[in-house]
Amino acid sequence: MFPTSTPPPPKKSDYCILLGKSLGSRPVDEFCSCGKCVALPTAVENVCCRETIDSLTQYSGNIKKHLGDHRCICNNSFVREIVFHESNLNIFSMLNSWKNKDSQNGKRRISLLDPKRLGYLMAELTRCFRHIRFAAYQQLTFYFHGELGMSKRVELPSCIVEFVRKQYPSQDGDYVGFKSSDWIDQ
Repeated sequence: MFPTSTPPPPKKSDYCILLGKSLGSRPVDEFCSCGKCVALPTAVENVCCRETIDSLTQYSGNIKKHLGDHRCICNNSFVREIVFHESNLNIFSMLNSWKNKDSQNGKRRISLLDPKRLGYLMAELTRCFRHIRFAAYQQLTFYFHGELGMSKRVELPSCIVEFVRKQYPSQDGDYVGFKSSDWIDQ
């Protein structure tokens, strides 16, 4: 028989996990107090790092802890180090891309790479900043919140997203944006 557990309720598209509340559409000057945020396509992406100060969620607490006395989380030295080290982001992106399931024992492993292919792939990833931006978002999320687990996602403040995008811009100006999952923290 199949388990009879109740699936989690569907996630509302305007519910911000970081702040623990639903958000409506708001202009930048209404939500940004760090001075570095930009308007992003969805309500849940339009969050300032300083809004975490008034929120009581675990995730806001994690950001708050690293905000310290800085006006903006982007001024945190470790955040800057993560974003500015392109070679580390490239390697992280490659390792993430090549994780696969070992059919023999069911454990995760990383595929071995031919050194010639590695150089080509590094050049390819450098040309396409999309993978580097994603790696930066993943590393920043891990830095703030630790391992969240499969299909669990938490929004990053708008100022951080803009900081990463300025460092690694899209050639055509198109960006994917935050993709929510059906997960709700309970």
